Amino acid sequence: MQKINVDGNRDLKLRCPMHTDYGSSLEEAFMMGKREITSHYRAILSMYKEQKNAIVAKHEEEIEVNRIQSKLKVLDDMIELSALKTEKERLQADLRSRS
Repeated sequence: MQKINVDGNRDLKLRCPMHTDYGSSLEEAFMMGKREITSHYRAILSMYKEQKNAIVAKHEEEIEVNRIQSKLKVLDDMIELSALKTEKERLQADLRSRS
């Protein structure tokens, strides 16, 4: 591991991290921070919007599946009733023919 001699390295002493990271004035630093925060929260909002849209799309798909399943159940019930009705009519006709 290389040791850094802080006393002998003028570059470390001359570097001003606040100036290079945030600008030369308080106003500039404030505006940079404001832009970064705004960008950060816009990204979060965008992610939440995408998540909400995915949930809504999934919900709509589930509603459509349930609607189709309900229609199929009604059709099955109607077919069953129709089969029973024709069976009843056949039995009544058979009964009339035997009487």
